[in-house]
Amino acid sequence: MDFTQTVGRRAGLIAPLSALRTRRDLGIGYVGALEPFFDWMEQAGLSALSLLPLNDLSPLDSCPYSAISAFAVDPAYLALQDIHEIKRSPELKHRFDETFDSREAQICQRAKGVRFGDVRALKMRLFEEAFRHFEEREYERDTTRAQEFRAFLARNRWLADYALFKTIKEERGWESWTRWPEGLKERDPRILTDYRHKHASRVRFHQYLQWQFHVQWKAAREAAAQRGILLFGDLPFGLSKESADVWARREDFDLRWRMGAPPDWYSETGQDWGLPAYRWPEMKERGHLFWRARIRQAAEMFDLFRLDHAVGFFRTWRLEKDPRLGQFDVMPEEAQRARGQEFFAMSLEEAGRSKPVAEDLGIIPPFVREVLQGLGIPGYKVSRWEANEKDKSFKHPRGFAECSIAAAGTHDTPTLAAWWAEIPAEERARYWEMVYGQGGSAPAFPEAHEALLRNLYEAGSALTLLQFQDVLGTSERVNVPGTIGEHNWTYRIPVAAEDLLEDPSFVQAAQTLKRLAVETGRKTC
Repeated sequence: MDFTQTVGRRAGLIAPLSALRTRRDLGIGYVGALEPFFDWMEQAGLSALSLLPLNDLSPLDSCPYSAISAFAVDPAYLALQDIHEIKRSPELKHRFDETFDSREAQICQRAKGVRFGDVRALKMRLFEEAFRHFEEREYERDTTRAQEFRAFLARNRWLADYALFKTIKEERGWESWTRWPEGLKERDPRILTDYRHKHASRVRFHQYLQWQFHVQWKAAREAAAQRGILLFGDLPFGLSKESADVWARREDFDLRWRMGAPPDWYSETGQDWGLPAYRWPEMKERGHLFWRARIRQAAEMFDLFRLDHAVGFFRTWRLEKDPRLGQFDVMPEEAQRARGQEFFAMSLEEAGRSKPVAEDLGIIPPFVREVLQGLGIPGYKVSRWEANEKDKSFKHPRGFAECSIAAAGTHDTPTLAAWWAEIPAEERARYWEMVYGQGGSAPAFPEAHEALLRNLYEAGSALTLLQFQDVLGTSERVNVPGTIGEHNWTYRIPVAAEDLLEDPSFVQAAQTLKRLAVETGRKTC
């Protein structure tokens, strides 16, 4: 089936998993929060959930696009209370209750945003206790669970480098791998074997956490499937230089160059992401093994997955110092087209029943979308950016292609309410004319809210996505590009997932969204 057959016609949400609350969380959303959240989605007629990247990050980091692994998930997303060792041990259940009631946990729970560093530290102590139980009572006795763990390791070969990398990072206080002793830095096989043997238990600990996530995610995916909800993942385009993959796969990365974006109307000076550039010709020679493995993993986890920065697979902006002095790694249009065509065709091949989606926002050459359309890979239509050049009038979403995703914004943009308040009155009037079908001044957001949502639901796109904040019409942002601070990536929903079906505001929002889905022919659960 192609994208439109897989999706049909439905509406969904964009949200970070970290944003979900539950009555028993430690200050961050986790896998176990998904099932009660699905219950509310079902009532709201929402049948797709687009999550931000789940990849593992460094201890104090919060940006999901600066991962330390292309494959590993951040253990902070594990539900502690659902780990087998904690569920089955009265001692560990008591330790969880003590942790939940601790002053540290209460500070994290009451915080407006996610305190990533504090939450990870809180959870790590219990992770270590759970692992000790597993190692002593299962692994050393080679029980059935130990055999399941070993089978998981055999199926996921990337775990060997990732767990070793993280173990070394911890022991050396998270200093850059470029400053490690030569044998570790340059991956001398004898040195690595000795280190792995000496620190075998800690290496196994990091593998154990990934296994536990796999177990919990499988249950969450089954819960979504039972309700007819599609899970939508996100693959970051680049990786942190301080990642296990860059350390272990030096042949795939060129550390002389950093990736970014050229000067454009978003940024007069261009952007420097600080992420190491790919060696595309060498990756191609090896059959794109790295990307094939990433796509296969995404296909196992999700029904749909977003390939971040789609234009980068055609051409990548590389720089050494000033981003204004950067250059594309391949210049002729024909060569750019060929590289992108090959990559996205390969993505379809590896994805199987799951479907890739291209993040094609920003300044995109026309041939990029031509290639994607030819392959049946959808891109995004952000309604506030879809305007006619000649008269600046906005295009009605009804005209969006079926093989596309309609959205009011992304995690990098103001919410619908904030955008409506901050745009010039003339632009707001033009948008309202498109929505309402006649001129005149646009109403304030509370009066316009439902009409704006209906307009998106009317899109010709197979899938319409709303930011979670747009459901209630609030202004909190997930991220403000070009800024650094605790306001970025730390957003949390205001109500516990278990209480959404009882909270008056969310009950009313669910009724409105369900009605819009029915009236515009979008699939409900």
